[in-house]
Amino acid sequence: MERLKRKIDIFLSNWKKDKDHLPLIVKGARQDGKTNAIEYFAQNNYENFISINFILQPQYKSIFDNGYEVDAIIKNISLINPNYEFIPQKTLIFFDEIQDCIKVATSLKAFKIDGRFDVICSGSFMGINYKEIESNSVGYKQDYENLRENKNFNTYKGAIYENIVGDMLVKAGYDLYFYKNKKGTLEMDFFIRDKDSLIPDEVKASNNSSISLNKLIDDKKYQEIKWGIKLGLCNIGFNGKFYTFPYFLTFLLKRFLKEKMSNDILTKINKDK
Repeated sequence: MERLKRKIDIFLSNWKKDKDHLPLIVKGARQDGKTNAIEYFAQNNYENFISINFILQPQYKSIFDNGYEVDAIIKNISLINPNYEFIPQKTLIFFDEIQDCIKVATSLKAFKIDGRFDVICSGSFMGINYKEIESNSVGYKQDYENLRENKNFNTYKGAIYENIVGDMLVKAGYDLYFYKNKKGTLEMDFFIRDKDSLIPDEVKASNNSSISLNKLIDDKKYQEIKWGIKLGLCNIGFNGKFYTFPYFLTFLLKRFLKEKMSNDILTKINKDK
């Protein structure tokens, strides 16, 4: 499958084209695709790629122990991993998770003045760590915020989650049904069935109130609807009206309904005795 283009891809490409580009620091939230984007960029634009992650590879924190001259840093990296090659003008050095090794920021001035290697850093910054990185690298680095892409994700994450849930429902053998009343005051993302009832399934991008789900369950004119399901960033639970499940358990709904129906039958038999 072809990789989807992101704004950071365009930024990185333009950054490299600038002959006077500075060492780059890519900032953003955890798990927002920074590392993947940088690795993809490196593979397609450099003959040689050196990648160091200071969380997964803490032994590399010692590479600045002999100072911040580029040759000293390269020597210490090579002592840890002799397989690394440093080819001038053809190598990208990637320092990842630099919030765990603040000394990287001090080295950026030396890398810029030396000019033989491109350097990109990435990390998730908070509080004093970010202030220290800023003060240690001012004038010799360029920043990039993944904030805009995060905002776009927040804007569309409801639709993204609905598509993920819809895909899992289809693969489980369900048809997709959507409901919206004429006034537009009530709508429901999906419906599934068990033997006795129609079950509304609401997908929530946040843990706010489930107005439509509650209305469908409470309104007497929807006689087939006795309970519902809410899928979101939540734990497994039941509040007397609807069950809550995290998104990733959608593929188990058919199994859940089968087991619930069996338990309901057993409960009814025991009550009738």
